[in-house]
Amino acid sequence: MKLLLRIAMLAPLVVALSACGSGGGDREEVPDLITINSTPPTTQAGSVGLSGTRSSSVDSVTWSNAAGGSGTATLANDVCGFPLPIQLPCNHRWSATIPLFVGDNVITVLGNGALDEFTRLTVTITRSP
Repeated sequence: MKLLLRIAMLAPLVVALSACGSGGGDREEVPDLITINSTPPTTQAGSVGLSGTRSSSVDSVTWSNAAGGSGTATLANDVCGFPLPIQLPCNHRWSATIPLFVGDNVITVLGNGALDEFTRLTVTITRSP
């Protein structure tokens, strides 16, 4: 009887854990965790400032340039007081200064969510000599 009781108590836990996936780093690509503000397609500058918005669940934004280099963006948000006297974080955003090489710079920005979800966006900026 005790064995049947233990099985009955553990069965929902086993089902719940198996529904979570393997737990081995399964990441899901989803849209709209981040955006990239408009950027000039060409420039003569040695670097470009990229920025955009992010979901409140995004805990890191990284970038990589196929021409060379990678880094981590700075995250920021405002504190908004709606009609109630409650202060809540709002206007979540990110920004990064990315060095550019002469020629095409294919820059990939990755917004990483707290639940192993991510959004990958790519922009190409050509640096002229």
